Amino acid sequence: TVEGIRSLELAVSVEKGIGEHGVSKSFEKTVFWGDPYIKNTAGEQIYLADLPLVLENTDSGNGIGVDYYGGPVKIAAKAFPHAVPAEPQFQNQEGVIRVDLTGLEAVRLVASIGGDYPLGDESSRRKLLSSRFRGTSVRFVSVIEPYEHQAMIISATAQSADEIRVELTDGRIQTIRVGALENREEAPDLEVELIETDAEGKLLREENTVIN
Repeated sequence: TVEGIRSLELAVSVEKGIGEHGVSKSFEKTVFWGDPYIKNTAGEQIYLADLPLVLENTDSGNGIGVDYYGGPVKIAAKAFPHAVPAEPQFQNQEGVIRVDLTGLEAVRLVASIGGDYPLGDESSRRKLLSSRFRGTSVRFVSVIEPYEHQAMIISATAQSADEIRVELTDGRIQTIRVGALENREEAPDLEVELIETDAEGKLLREENTVIN
């Protein structure tokens, strides 16, 4: 609680980097307060980033919500757009941030603190999507397109557990169905069907095959 406190002081200290054989090693600046805010008696949420801050031996970097190398601030993979830089300017001294709470009727401080990662611009980094399901089986779909000069596939979408829809640059739509996946013991042969239509849905070709 910060009830009754007129001046809030946040202090951060870091240790020197140590490499192999105890040799001192320089390290990147990464420490941030993650979206610190106060709640007042009215239940309002006030970000410290929106208040006047007095910094002492604290590197202000690129300002609020931007890491020391120009990218977004993320701590443990969570983005903090109101993050406050907290890396000490000199490692042998504490970095201190002071905030005047006079007249704000503050009762509580909420904040995260940690190291930002990844550092700098993230535009070229691979984006990942994860999901979790409960069940006894799962299917993964991969569409591989070998080409020499120009790709033809615009998108590939799983319509169901047995069907894939592939859209090509010339407007054609290919629907690929795979059957007999669930009953391999009773029907060991896989059934593969490909239906190709134009952009208006007119059938262009249809193929069926059995894979032993």
